Amino acid sequence: DAAPEVVEDRPGNGVSEDSVEDPWVLVERYKGAAELFAADLANLRRRTEDKIVRARHNERITRLEGLAGVFDALNRSLQQVGDPQSAWYKGNLALLGVVRTEMDRAGARPLGQIGDVFDPRIHEAIGAVHVPDKDPGTIVHVDQVGFQLPGGELVRPARVVVVADVD
Repeated sequence: DAAPEVVEDRPGNGVSEDSVEDPWVLVERYKGAAELFAADLANLRRRTEDKIVRARHNERITRLEGLAGVFDALNRSLQQVGDPQSAWYKGNLALLGVVRTEMDRAGARPLGQIGDVFDPRIHEAIGAVHVPDKDPGTIVHVDQVGFQLPGGELVRPARVVVVADVD
């Protein structure tokens, strides 16, 4: 076995004081790179958290739209049955109560009551009728109840018939 060759610091061997970098310069260079990496990681984390919040919100809206559909179906079925004393009617009424409770728990409040004034931000007019003793823009029929979240975001607008302007 041959012993490793020892390189001495002497002229002509390629090792000089100028070719060895100052360790503090290296520390600062790597420290700067680490700070940039940490900032990039923080930005990625923030963007990912924002995407998660938006996805959860979109899922919440989708679920509330589904519950609103069940709400509509139960309302329509209750309007079609003539005997409010029947077990079928009472069962559907109880189911409607459960759906209303879930919508309330989610913060979705119903929109569109007969007598309300039409607001295009929360109502969709599906028709207009002339009613002599009512003010124009008054809601006279609610085809589909709308729902709104706290802060004003619509789950869906209320579909209504309003009193037409006589002009």
